Amino acid sequence: MDSSVVEQKVAKTQIKFRSDLGALYGYWLLHICLSFFTLGIYSFWGRTNVRRHLAQCISVFNERVEYIGTGKELFFGFLKAIPLFILGYILLFVLSLTPLIALVFIPAIYIYWIASYGSMKYRFSRLTWCGIRGHLSGSSFTYANLSFWRAFLDVITFGILISHTDIEKWRFTIKHSAIGDTKLKFHGENDALFGTHIITGILAIFTLGISRFWYMAALKRYQLEHTTFQNIQLKSTITGGSLWWLMTSNLCILIFTLGLGRPIVINRNFRFYTEHTHIVGELDGSKILQSKELPSKTGEGLESILDLDTGIL
Repeated sequence: MDSSVVEQKVAKTQIKFRSDLGALYGYWLLHICLSFFTLGIYSFWGRTNVRRHLAQCISVFNERVEYIGTGKELFFGFLKAIPLFILGYILLFVLSLTPLIALVFIPAIYIYWIASYGSMKYRFSRLTWCGIRGHLSGSSFTYANLSFWRAFLDVITFGILISHTDIEKWRFTIKHSAIGDTKLKFHGENDALFGTHIITGILAIFTLGISRFWYMAALKRYQLEHTTFQNIQLKSTITGGSLWWLMTSNLCILIFTLGLGRPIVINRNFRFYTEHTHIVGELDGSKILQSKELPSKTGEGLESILDLDTGIL
């Protein structure tokens, strides 16, 4: 559907997730089985099928989200990333033979940050709503530099600035995010969650870390509620208790099913975050035009090689 014919809609609704666990299991099992028999080659197409199914289960203003990525794009992204991976492996090997072995983790984590942002850029560009593509610009290396610098500050301040780091990285991502030619905006302040971070951090000593779920929930609420698109604002009802229960029960499902319950976990995660996310405001779809920037032809090369689980969508 062209954006020019999208009617103005009033946003007072949830983002809906119409799950079909049986179909998800079918795609997931086919992905696992054929990936095994093809030595991993089918995994690019299997992953694409899973993402396409999950995207179609999501609707906003009764319009379904679509995933338009292909297995071929993932496969060629994988091939393109092999030289960089080999170079990184050589660097890690050389460092491991010297007294600088302790520095091995630095290039490894740096590559992780590059891969995770590059993966987000690809996935967002393959999600469409009413025919309009998402778009995430910004350099993966710039994001990795930011992440490295913020991690350094977190270490030398003994974690005191972690909440600032979380907000800064979200700010960078949203600053470079758009739907069509319309950018998203973030209006948050770096020190907004400082108190929550400190209190839950101290309590973590006595609660075996459980108190940090309340910080993670507060962070997610703050991130969403201070992110806008046109006149739309997101509202989140996630609480520390509900997040703790979700992650704890998901872990139990994976353990007691020996990993075979992963589709159940994926389905529960999507349902949880959509049910706890509300949209408030007015959307004028006629003002949203397709972005003139063409998406990359390949994607997720490094993530595929490193097998980083940065998310299905």
